[in-house]
Amino acid sequence: RFASRWAVVAGTMESIQPMVFYSPDHPAAFTPNEAWASGLTSLDDVKRYGFIGVFDPTDGRLPAFEKWVSDVAPNAERMVMTTRRFTHGKAGPSMSWNIYIAPPAI
Repeated sequence: RFASRWAVVAGTMESIQPMVFYSPDHPAAFTPNEAWASGLTSLDDVKRYGFIGVFDPTDGRLPAFEKWVSDVAPNAERMVMTTRRFTHGKAGPSMSWNIYIAPPAI
């Protein structure tokens, strides 16, 4: 979408870890509002390179994350994505995710 690699994924480690590991871009994890940051990127990098935020809407930490997105990237595109995993041809439960896309500043 932005003709650049996916540099940063933001959210809780529980929800972003698969994106960090499985994406061919291997984006750096950024975990705002957590006592221990991932240490793999900085807030300056988040602002410079943009980010895709992924958050479980049933997580009680959602209001704090949405405030963080509003402060750091007030014009981030917001959407809801529903996913469903299939195993051996059988559909598992569907899950919804709040997604936030903030473009790079450069």
